[in-house]
Amino acid sequence: MPRDYVKQPDRQFEAQVAQFLANLGPIKTALGLPATWDAPLQTLKSSFTTTLNGLDLAEAAYRQAKQAKDAARRNLESEFRNLVRQLWANPAFTGAQAAALGLPPRDRQRTPIEPGFEIPTLEVEVQPLRHVVRFWQADAQGGRRGKPPWARAIRLVYAVVAPGEPPPPIEQMQFLATDTASPYIWDLPSEWVGQDIWYRGAWETPRGARGAWSDPARATVAG
Repeated sequence: MPRDYVKQPDRQFEAQVAQFLANLGPIKTALGLPATWDAPLQTLKSSFTTTLNGLDLAEAAYRQAKQAKDAARRNLESEFRNLVRQLWANPAFTGAQAAALGLPPRDRQRTPIEPGFEIPTLEVEVQPLRHVVRFWQADAQGGRRGKPPWARAIRLVYAVVAPGEPPPPIEQMQFLATDTASPYIWDLPSEWVGQDIWYRGAWETPRGARGAWSDPARATVAG
């Protein structure tokens, strides 16, 4: 005999007992069992089905009530946050008043974001009298992703040099732009045609704190 032939999920067990009772009649006759031999099982089966149906109804009612509660919570929380935001925005609202309302005091001094260790990668596409400077953060697998979480933008610097000259020190490069999304497109003056431009970039926090500078990227000015 199997270790336990009784099915555990309630509905499966109910169906199992129903199948047993539905097919028991001819077997009782063949075995000479009394007609009322399964009467207690019939009664208990009926009681179990009644309670199981009642549980299904209760669970459906619970789900409906929970949905209504969740919707009411969302509406209440939205208005609560709205009023708290208005209080916090009021310059006369004090920490003592916040405490009396069960609220934390408003931190009016934002904690500055510190630069991380990430360094951008630059790539320059050369077009006639135009450079398209693309920048990204390389991941561990060498793939490209956007700015680091702490960075708001990239700070780009440049230096115009004679063809073949090495990149100058960072201190001798000029500010080009602060850009929040790649690429940065730069239209170049015609008098620079034939010269090289070296670029470097560094990620910047929302308050302008700078991370480490990238490796230099070079591109020729094409006419």
